[in-house]
Amino acid sequence: MLIRQALYLYRTLQRQWDNVDMLKQYQERKFKAILRHAYANTIFYNEKFKNTGITPDDIRSMDDLHKIPFITKKEIIENFPGKLIAKNYISKRLHYRKTSGSSGLQMTIATDQRCEDFYDTVYGRALFSIGYKPWQSMAYFWPPTYHRKKLHEYFGLMQKRWLSSTLPPEEQLSALVKMKPKIIYGFPTTLLVIAKIIEKNQERYKEICPRFIISHAETLFEESRKYIESVFRCPVYNEYGTTEFVRMAWECKEKKGLHIDIDSIILEIIKDGKACLPGEVGEIVLTSLHNYAMPLIRYRIGDIGAISSKKCQCGRGLPLLETIEGRDDSFLVLPSGNILSPRHVVPLIEKFSQISEFRLVQEEKDRVVLYVVDNPSITLSVIADVKKELYKLIEKEVDLRVERVQQLNKTERGKMQAIASKVKLDLYTNL
Repeated sequence: MLIRQALYLYRTLQRQWDNVDMLKQYQERKFKAILRHAYANTIFYNEKFKNTGITPDDIRSMDDLHKIPFITKKEIIENFPGKLIAKNYISKRLHYRKTSGSSGLQMTIATDQRCEDFYDTVYGRALFSIGYKPWQSMAYFWPPTYHRKKLHEYFGLMQKRWLSSTLPPEEQLSALVKMKPKIIYGFPTTLLVIAKIIEKNQERYKEICPRFIISHAETLFEESRKYIESVFRCPVYNEYGTTEFVRMAWECKEKKGLHIDIDSIILEIIKDGKACLPGEVGEIVLTSLHNYAMPLIRYRIGDIGAISSKKCQCGRGLPLLETIEGRDDSFLVLPSGNILSPRHVVPLIEKFSQISEFRLVQEEKDRVVLYVVDNPSITLSVIADVKKELYKLIEKEVDLRVERVQQLNKTERGKMQAIASKVKLDLYTNL
C-alpha cells in the first residue's frame, strides 16, 4: 500500500506540470473508463442510462457530457447501498464516511483502498505546493470522532493532530498553545473567531505562530483572509473539498484562483443545463474519476461558483476555479427577485469587531433575522450601525431584526453557517 501511495504521489506531482491539453486527455480516458464501469457494475447507473436512452458508447468525448443526466443527494440516499455500490466490490472491505448534512441531507459515501490512496496523494500535492514538509506538525480542526491513522502517519509522515471543532474558542486556543503547530487546518469561521480573541490577548497567545494556515470546508471571504493573516502573521491558503470527493481545488502560492484537480474529478459550471462561460456564475456539478466502488457521475453538489479563463503564473497546467460563491442555501433572495451572494453580506457583518459569532437567517423574502452571540461590547449603537450597513444591501421592504443569543448551534462537524436562507434559490432564474 505504501509503495502504491508513493507511486501515485510521484505521478500526481509530475502530472500537475503537464499542459492543459495533456491533462484533459488523461481526464477523458479516466472518465470513459469509469462510465463503462458504472454502467456495467451498478444497478443505479444501468437503470438511469437506460431510462435516458443512452449507453457509454454514446459518450465519445467530453463534448457529449451533457447527454448524461445529473444525479442528486436525494437519489444517492434513496439508492444507497444496494444500487450504488458496484457489484464487483465487497462492501465490508470498503471505507465509509458520512457527509456533514449541512444541506439537511446526510449521505454515506463508500470508497475502495485504491481510491483512498489516490485521494491522499491529491491532498498531499496541494500541501507540498505551498511549502509543506511531511514531518511538520499540523493542527487539524475536525469534530471529536474516532480518527484512524493512515499508514504513512505511523512512519511520522503528514501526521494530523486533531483539534475538536466543537470546543469553545478559548479551549481551542489553549490546545494550539500546547501544540505549537507549524500548520493549522481550520474552518474560516473558527479561524476568524479565534483570531479576534488573539488580537485582544496577543501576549497570552504569542506562542501560536504557524508558518501558514489552510482554510477549508466553508467559504473563505477575502476580507476574512486578510484579517486572519494580519493576526497570525502568516499566509492563509484556501482549499475546496467535500466528503464526497475529498479535495477538488486548491490555491498555490500565487493565490490567483484555485487549481482544479482535473486528474481526480470533472468540475462543471452549469446554468440552464448548459456549460457556463469562464467567469459566469453557475451551479457546480462534479464527477469522480477514481471512485470505482461508488461512482458519482454529474453530481449536483449544491455549490455555486465560476471557472477562470486565466492561466496561473506558477506554470501548472491544472486550470483555475475563479470563485466559490457559497452554497445555494446561503444566498438571500429579495422581494424584487434580486439575490445577494454571501460574499457581499458576510464581510459586511464581520467587519464589526464587537460581533464574534453570528448567523443571518432569511425566514421569508421580506423577513430576515440576524442572530448575534451576546457580549457587553454589542451596544444598541452597534446594532443600529449593523442594520444601517445591511440596509445598504437589502431592500427597504425587508423586515430586518437583530436578536441576541447566548450561543449558536453549529453543525455536527463544528461548522458555523453564517447565512441560512429558507427561501429556495432557483439556480436558473435567479443567477
